[in-house]
Amino acid sequence: MKIDFLLGPVFGRGGVETVVAEISNGLRLRGHQIRVLQMYPVLFQEWLNKLPGVTYIGPPISDPAYGQIIRDFAHDAARLADFYDKHYLPDVLLATHSPIPVLVASHAFRNRNDLRPPVVSWLHSPPEAYQPMLWMLNHADAHIAISTDIRYKLRKCLSREQPIYLIHNPIKQDNIRPIARSKGDMFHFVFVGRLENREKRVDLLIESISKLTGQFYLHLIGDGPDRDQLMKLAAVKKVSRKIKWYGWVEDPWSVILHGDLLVVPSAYEGFSMVSVEALARGIPVLATDCGGPRDIVTEGVGWLFPPGDGNALYKILQSILDGQILLPQQDCCMKAARRFYINDILDKFVFMLTEMASPSRSHRKCQMFD
Repeated sequence: MKIDFLLGPVFGRGGVETVVAEISNGLRLRGHQIRVLQMYPVLFQEWLNKLPGVTYIGPPISDPAYGQIIRDFAHDAARLADFYDKHYLPDVLLATHSPIPVLVASHAFRNRNDLRPPVVSWLHSPPEAYQPMLWMLNHADAHIAISTDIRYKLRKCLSREQPIYLIHNPIKQDNIRPIARSKGDMFHFVFVGRLENREKRVDLLIESISKLTGQFYLHLIGDGPDRDQLMKLAAVKKVSRKIKWYGWVEDPWSVILHGDLLVVPSAYEGFSMVSVEALARGIPVLATDCGGPRDIVTEGVGWLFPPGDGNALYKILQSILDGQILLPQQDCCMKAARRFYINDILDKFVFMLTEMASPSRSHRKCQMFD
């Protein structure tokens, strides 16, 4: 099968980039013909080397629209249509990770009539994160929802009935080693992600640990626009000596010697890839009940708390330090991660792609993988 990925704006580092690389390469290894079409320049170019068949179809660097996220999408559609005039059409096009590639692909294919390939949207954040662009999703033929929360919200915001496939993001099961729990009275809390406060709410985490009593250490792995602001906040709250700042690390789990709990204080998460990665290494998860984590942090492997509720976050962390809450067993956490292994997820992708490429796809109903 011929499958194209049409990419919206990405930086080159993050969960979206990891998932696109894993799925595109996994499908290629299963014998499918893969192309990745890049609409925007990528800040961290080394990520592109992990992708099969990358082609840049955005405006040239001399164009004032180069690098602009909001621009005249008619020009993008024209460039994509020109690309397909010179190259083969795919059997299915996956438009990710925002609604913009959906609109561009739909307009590029609009004059092809029966030759028009189906366009499948693949959002990686909750639909509300893409306001006011949600109307663009109605130009897709189907949708991939990476969580049950996104599936529910997609159904509510679409103006017409379209198939929605629930397919979680995958992790590779190769070379995953359990990470040891701490010994003695010192607890090791872990945060892995972008250091910014609008979505990831690292500020909430720092404010919460500043109230804790007991022996603990917070490992902050990642980088981002609010790093300096967060370091100042840690100093003001007098917790700098309890935090280790790693910066961005290609393989964050390789630098953690001991990990007792992953903390995900996000305002919203489409899925929470890092939560699955932590569970696979035997680390329980404390996350906000913000949609995506609800599919991952189930009973017996962690806890959920309301988004933005720093007091609830503090109380759970303090109860762990006090021994009032016991951490889940490593083997329970690792077992819970197995349903996200990449081979099972690829099976669901192949099923979806086969249905969408079928001539009878217009008669298909919404598919739900549980």
